[in-house]
Amino acid sequence: MTQGGALMVTSALGKLGDRIRLAERFDPTVAERELVWMDKRQLGDGEQHSVLGQPGGPVKWLPYFGGSLIGSDYFIVGGITEVNYDIHSGGAEFAINGIGPKARVFTQSVAVDLRIVDTRSLIVVKTVSLTKQYTGYETGAGTFRFFGSNLFDINIGAKGQEPLQLGIRTTLEEATLRLIGSVLKADPDACLASRPPALRPRPATGRMAAVSPDRRESDGSLP
Repeated sequence: MTQGGALMVTSALGKLGDRIRLAERFDPTVAERELVWMDKRQLGDGEQHSVLGQPGGPVKWLPYFGGSLIGSDYFIVGGITEVNYDIHSGGAEFAINGIGPKARVFTQSVAVDLRIVDTRSLIVVKTVSLTKQYTGYETGAGTFRFFGSNLFDINIGAKGQEPLQLGIRTTLEEATLRLIGSVLKADPDACLASRPPALRPRPATGRMAAVSPDRRESDGSLP
């Protein structure tokens, strides 16, 4: 299973355009490192800067006055919580004189649990739990018999399955739209209705309203 669930949610937020404003919290390594260099007066931009109370005139290092990082209003947390590789399978095969067809179908599923949290109060505004089922098939025909003094073993067929990672992405995108819709007081169904039915996850049934995830997936801020 993909370990890039947070990246997919971030991309889904980016597709919403100027309706929201993203604050990077998943990988702030570069920004944190440059803030350390700035605090040590080691970071510059090639320009001269005047600093109030600094003797010796303009300096080459970037001054830092604090408050340059914008705080978030909400953050999204959760993860991929289920992977069921074979929840249903079946098939048939028959042969007469070593010649005959065969067919098999199988179903698997994944589930995601996301929630959007108010950064200041840590109140969970909304939770979303979605399940996506995948179907696969395999068909074929073959022969295994002697013709004269020669033994022939011939098999032909085809098999296919819905893309697993694409299903995870679409499930996370729908969950993200539903979370953002609850905050912006907008109905996301108009956007979701345009997607093909095969890519529409369904709400999970019989599950808890909120589940504590194993790790934090992503953060984002809204206007």
